[in-house]
Amino acid sequence: MRIITDMPMSPIHVARAACLVAIVALSGAVAAAQTQSGATRSVLAYTASYCECSGGCPAFCASPNASLIVTPFWHSTGPSDASPSWSPDGTLIAFTSDREIVVADVTSGARVNVTNTASGEYEPSWSPDGYRIAFVSDRGAETALYVMNTNGSGVVRLIGDGLVRSSSRSTWSPDSTVIGFDCQVEIGNDDICAIASDGSNFRRLTYDAAPDVNPTWSPDGQRIAFATGRFAADQLQLAAMNADGSDVSRLGDGISGWRPAWSTDGTQIAFEGPSLGGYSPPDVYTINADGSGMTFIVEYAGSPSWTSGSGLLVPSFTTSCNGLTCSFDASGSVGTIANYTWDFGDGGSASGITPIHTYAVGGSKTVALTTTDESGRSRTMSVIVRLNLPPVAKFTAACDGLTCLFDWTGTSDPDGTGLSIWFDWGSPGVYNWVTVSASSARLTYPAPGTYTAGIRVGDDSGAMATASQTFTLGTPDMHVGDLDLTNTGQNTWQATIAIHDAGHQPVSQATVTISTGGGTASCRTDLPGRCVVSNIRLGQKGSVTVKNVTQTRFAYKPTSNHDPDGDSNGTVIVASRQ
Repeated sequence: MRIITDMPMSPIHVARAACLVAIVALSGAVAAAQTQSGATRSVLAYTASYCECSGGCPAFCASPNASLIVTPFWHSTGPSDASPSWSPDGTLIAFTSDREIVVADVTSGARVNVTNTASGEYEPSWSPDGYRIAFVSDRGAETALYVMNTNGSGVVRLIGDGLVRSSSRSTWSPDSTVIGFDCQVEIGNDDICAIASDGSNFRRLTYDAAPDVNPTWSPDGQRIAFATGRFAADQLQLAAMNADGSDVSRLGDGISGWRPAWSTDGTQIAFEGPSLGGYSPPDVYTINADGSGMTFIVEYAGSPSWTSGSGLLVPSFTTSCNGLTCSFDASGSVGTIANYTWDFGDGGSASGITPIHTYAVGGSKTVALTTTDESGRSRTMSVIVRLNLPPVAKFTAACDGLTCLFDWTGTSDPDGTGLSIWFDWGSPGVYNWVTVSASSARLTYPAPGTYTAGIRVGDDSGAMATASQTFTLGTPDMHVGDLDLTNTGQNTWQATIAIHDAGHQPVSQATVTISTGGGTASCRTDLPGRCVVSNIRLGQKGSVTVKNVTQTRFAYKPTSNHDPDGDSNGTVIVASRQ
């Protein structure tokens, strides 16, 4: 089944002359759980790396040079977008773009540069109360941590003093009063510090000689997850500590990762980890909050960020069809959804998250899902679904001896969308592609036995059909198909014998033994199935008799001997008749 959407639900549909790598939409099951009641969930965004190439990209790009922001239902345009941070309700997302901080509406795609400076602005972090964004900037004499209103106004420098780096990532306490961030109180030693959102009460949370970086606050405010080098040499691993820096414990059995992000429901932590393919861009993974259940999410990606999506209303559904019956699943929709209403494009309708609908006829149908939230807001998503009927496979086998004629006339695709046909000669799992224009094939098997031959048929939508026939082959018969006697001199004759199979086709390499009354002689058939015995001495009314015919693959059947000339019975020919 083909599905054509009328909205860009996945960044893979971006039309650009670039080689996009690892840009995929996250399904509802991957992003987080959603209950059947329509409660909101944690929704994940991340930075996807890809290759931006002028003149075309290689088939595989191992060193991406560009990035953009990806969500399950929206993506930025790149090529230098990174470090996303959701607004609490999920309707907006802040990120770094060309050394500026941009805020984008994930529903309309509208974006606003909220910093507009000549300096570098990095690592935005949206406050849980939704009013402010923390970020790092080098707009002053040194790199410092700042806060601003979400429209870029009210910029306040919180702290610099050599403590903050351009790569420092900050995190807000759930009550939006404290900001945790990467710091260097001791030169060359990365630690985690905290400061009140008004710039007061600076404090250092970690003191270990190993690096401690990338803090993320738990939604309940009790713990901070971070990356640390204290448990393994030359490797950052995930850990968690109390909000005051005490009780540091490693997550799991030693999970290599950095830039963790705690989900808004508190159940999961997303993070960057080493690439499964061994390439320079990292991959994104998730674990449960206790460090268990590590799950790969997407390659060539990083900077994960979560939102509850409480302000979003995004309908989304998948379709799975078997013939004319389709199952629909809207569990990937985002928002506090009260009602799901379906229009199946044929006059039929339904409600609920996972309806099933059977169509009367095939073809293309426009299926629309309308989601309505508890405030009465509605939004509709439409998808064109092409109903595909599976192909019809027909196959017959007609065998004579070791030779079979196979015929698949009548094999067809009811939708008329094109077929591919594979032929199985009788070796399980081995198929030979056969052009659709061919409707038959002839095959001679090497030995007697029981065989199953058939066809496997596929249409261009991936539906398959098979047909086969089992048959037993014995040793094929052969016989004399022509017997001639020619006078070559006084009492000297030449016998010409033709050997045929049951289908009256020539049999080569057959040894023919004849008697002449005065002895025996033999000859071996050539490719046309004929052989000659010369210098036969015969008296008046002498005769030549075919005594035996042998061939490794055929059995001689003398009762089938015949002579189309009518001058013999195929077994005996008399000289007096010449």
